[in-house]
Amino acid sequence: YLFADRRFYRGNADRNGYMVDVRSTGCVEGWVAHATASQLINPANVVVSINNWYKLTFTWDSSFLKLYLNGVSIGTPPAQTVVPVSNVHNLYIGKDPVYALTKVTGMIALERAENLAISASVELNRFNQEKHLFGI
Repeated sequence: YLFADRRFYRGNADRNGYMVDVRSTGCVEGWVAHATASQLINPANVVVSINNWYKLTFTWDSSFLKLYLNGVSIGTPPAQTVVPVSNVHNLYIGKDPVYALTKVTGMIALERAENLAISASVELNRFNQEKHLFGI
């Protein structure tokens, strides 16, 4: 199971917008994109497993892309070089509109989309306040 703050957005093949993704291998990724370029953060050796709850947060602040897992920053935040365009397509949560068979097969217990970058201290505080709801 996945407990995630998901800014999950993938439009048509040009991938305008932003998304957080958990691959079938359990690896996590965060993406920003506009029509001609995309950028991601995909920390090496960070894998989530099935039948466990996680809080996954993806954020950016025009300087860096950041991923947090259970309130802790994961990976080295890369400098942000792509400014996402998010007014091109609809917002999708839990499925990919381009690849119809790509969808969340677990549960999303909480989704939150905000127009602000989350600091490490705010993310850790949120995780500590919410983790008891999911037995973490």
